[in-house]
Amino acid sequence: PDGDLDICAFRVNASDGSTDLSFGLNGWAWLRSAESEERILNAVQQSDGKYYFGGHTNYLGTDDFMVGRLKFNGALDNTFGTGGLVITEDYLSTVTGYSFDEKIQGLALSPSENILYAAGFSSNLDWQAMMVVAYHTGYVKEESPVGFAEDKGLPVTFYPNPVMDKITINTGLAGIHRIRILDMAGRILLDSNYAEEIIDLSMEGLLPSVYFIEVTSFESQVITEKIMKE
Repeated sequence: PDGDLDICAFRVNASDGSTDLSFGLNGWAWLRSAESEERILNAVQQSDGKYYFGGHTNYLGTDDFMVGRLKFNGALDNTFGTGGLVITEDYLSTVTGYSFDEKIQGLALSPSENILYAAGFSSNLDWQAMMVVAYHTGYVKEESPVGFAEDKGLPVTFYPNPVMDKITINTGLAGIHRIRILDMAGRILLDSNYAEEIIDLSMEGLLPSVYFIEVTSFESQVITEKIMKE
């Protein structure tokens, strides 16, 4: 709206490439600072579905690192930085009074996802220097919620993933299987037994988020799969 460049995100459905209308506004979301130029150079997704976008902005006069976080539905995550955005200047520019340009080239999450690393370069005086910044995400990935059993090697497949309306579970074995769907907090949303080898589960009533599907065989073997609901 200000006639400048902004960072845009657009999401399509993986099944057929159609616009995902549940994301942002008609499939579009924006990260911007008023009356400044922003450019995206990298993006990464957290295991809870949130997206980080990294690039640079000239909001403070020169180019600086800019990181933004969107919720899975495309809305700015106001719990991150200021209004979902963080702008970082080179430390030397704050102590020398010189103005440097900083640009992100890559983003990476730590294994537990509690730290987001942004790597790029700074035009430091008369040379360019590598620059790495670490940001706290306020999130710690749970490999498997409390009470989940370990994967003991069942020949089970889940598709599609991400899922919109229905997920198919091919258990690979005849006999009774117990199927449970749990949310990120470990709450049980479905707990039923099925006799079929191939099971179709409706996901229509679930909000867009990350869920876990737990399959227990008649021999009490268990496998758990993380599913993204769009």
